[in-house]
Amino acid sequence: MTNLIGEKLDFLMRLTNTQNSVLGRALNFDASYISRIRSGKRGMPRHPSFVNSASTYFAQNIEKPYQRNAAAEEICPGHFWPDSRQDAAALIAAWLTGESAPGASEPVASFLDGLSQLSPFTSGELPISSTASAGNENICLLYGNEGKRQGVEALLRDLSTLSTPQVCLVFSNENMSWLIEDAEFTKRWTALLERLLNSGSRIRIIHTVSRDTGEMLEAIRRWLPLYMTNAIEPWYYPGERDPVLRRTLVVAQGHSALISTSIGDQTEERLNILLRDPRAVAALETEFTDHLRLCQPLMESYLPEHSRRFSQALIRLRGIEGDLLLSRTMPSLGSMPPDMAEAVAIRCNSRRFAARCRAERADLFARLRAGYTVTELLHFPSLEEAEDGFPVPVSVMLDSQPLRLTRTELAMHLRSALKFSREEPHYRLLCTDAVPSNIQLSLVGDSDVLVVQDGKQSAAFLIREKRMCAAFHAYFHRLTQSELSGTSTRSRLDRFISELKK
Repeated sequence: MTNLIGEKLDFLMRLTNTQNSVLGRALNFDASYISRIRSGKRGMPRHPSFVNSASTYFAQNIEKPYQRNAAAEEICPGHFWPDSRQDAAALIAAWLTGESAPGASEPVASFLDGLSQLSPFTSGELPISSTASAGNENICLLYGNEGKRQGVEALLRDLSTLSTPQVCLVFSNENMSWLIEDAEFTKRWTALLERLLNSGSRIRIIHTVSRDTGEMLEAIRRWLPLYMTNAIEPWYYPGERDPVLRRTLVVAQGHSALISTSIGDQTEERLNILLRDPRAVAALETEFTDHLRLCQPLMESYLPEHSRRFSQALIRLRGIEGDLLLSRTMPSLGSMPPDMAEAVAIRCNSRRFAARCRAERADLFARLRAGYTVTELLHFPSLEEAEDGFPVPVSVMLDSQPLRLTRTELAMHLRSALKFSREEPHYRLLCTDAVPSNIQLSLVGDSDVLVVQDGKQSAAFLIREKRMCAAFHAYFHRLTQSELSGTSTRSRLDRFISELKK
């Protein structure tokens, strides 16, 4: 598509099925005037109200998944479509006028930014009152998106009244607009799920990964607050799926189930069936189990109380051959001089710290001897927020409390790593501002990705799905290349070390 405003306007109007007369009324312009712009016989009106009003109109009408995907592909290729209508309007306006797009965000960067701001919900934080009713019959027929919302809410409310923990089985590759188009329902749905999980119930979900990578990462990001309860088991089917025939299956084991099917993205007035018949529920549970046998784990989640499992995950990562990329607030413990590591371990009274330093050092040198490249992307911690010292990355996950380096210790560690980078050709030390300060990452070879939110509410996620991992590897490869050709790491580190001495 060229940059002609007429072609761009025509794309938006066809995407939203908007007639000239409809847009004319919405913008207070004559329909014939819209037609002439669309055909290229007139240029864009100079008055800014046209672009602003048109952008707002289209942002409000690009709602369905196929519309969002098409708009993203044309307007901000490689990125997902903004959730905020205000951001979408700004993105459309920039595209129409040929300016830089403020609303486009790289999917991996947006995922990390969302994770950095994440905190678990607290019980009772969200309202759960509702007048929706789906009846109490063994078979209840409900229609369209509103019917699906009623069925899901009825199923969850039924479970919340039970005194024993339950297992909920979830799969859907249908249009998800029913979940996000009603903000009040979304709040109630989230609150009900959180109440279930806090009571000891679990959710086993099969994610749809045949979506665009950006859409898939955004879908995972929406579930992250609930993943932080560690009560959700995410899976995915690695094969291809039929893009036409869609299905939703939600089963509360031994209690009730909701099923629906649709063609493509068309869900309006489509049938949803809420079942409470024991035999029917058992049959659908068997169907889900058959499906699950064909699936693989999407990712694993860890909280500080799971330090043993998290330690085992780190050991598995060290066993994967290939290049290593780390993005942390300080150099890896493997690059810390052994005598300094021992001194810090004694000061902190932590044998685990000393053992971790030895393990990371052994892994670092083994990779370098094998000819692999080790890259460390440093995003500096805040000096203002480190009056008590600088937290050692992921120490909360391993020791249940943050171990800290003093200003002097961090300066020594940085100087040692910088010296090592000059002596070892396969060890690269770079600086970046593109990663949030409380996010720590490990990318090994071309496979698994470990993402840790390191803070008061620490959590770790080991991503295993191939396309998601590939998206992370591609993003950090681009970021590394950008930093290699950018500002000198040496000068930035020297400035930061000088600030540490103040």
